[in-house]
Amino acid sequence: ACAEASVACSVADVREAELSALAANALRAQNTDQLEAAEAACVSHGRSGADCATAVHARDLQITELHTGIREAVTMAALDAAEQACADAVAQCASLVAQRRLEIEASLLERVRVAASLSQVDVGAEDCEDAFVSCSTVADVRKVEVETVLADLRTVPNLYQLDAALATSAGVSDGQALF
Repeated sequence: ACAEASVACSVADVREAELSALAANALRAQNTDQLEAAEAACVSHGRSGADCATAVHARDLQITELHTGIREAVTMAALDAAEQACADAVAQCASLVAQRRLEIEASLLERVRVAASLSQVDVGAEDCEDAFVSCSTVADVRKVEVETVLADLRTVPNLYQLDAALATSAGVSDGQALF
């Protein structure tokens, strides 16, 4: 009757089906919490859960590689590609992607904030545009700061004041306020 209904009736067949289901659950785990639960289920089956443990290990490596790709992304394009890889692998990476996106944006904004020349401000603003990050306000403020220092340098009547203006300029390039 079991064979006619294509149902596993022996204890070994049932055990094999359970282990296959556990391995499938491990391979479908979307995050490390689900993976740990799948691993615990595998461990509870003891030595006969070797295939299940292999599946847990394989999925753990895959999730680790996906997360590493996100953490190592240095451009928005690379981050978008890493995010898509997570989606393709049905892995949960949204919070890690959001965190990395903020880090990349902050880095771009900081480069514009501390630019030592107008050309560096322009390059930083272009980098922001390429990454779809809005840096225009920061770039505008920085341009005014740099232009003010440059204007002050043009009107310095003596070397003592020139040295002071250069020291101020150095402070501005370090990201310090002009006032």
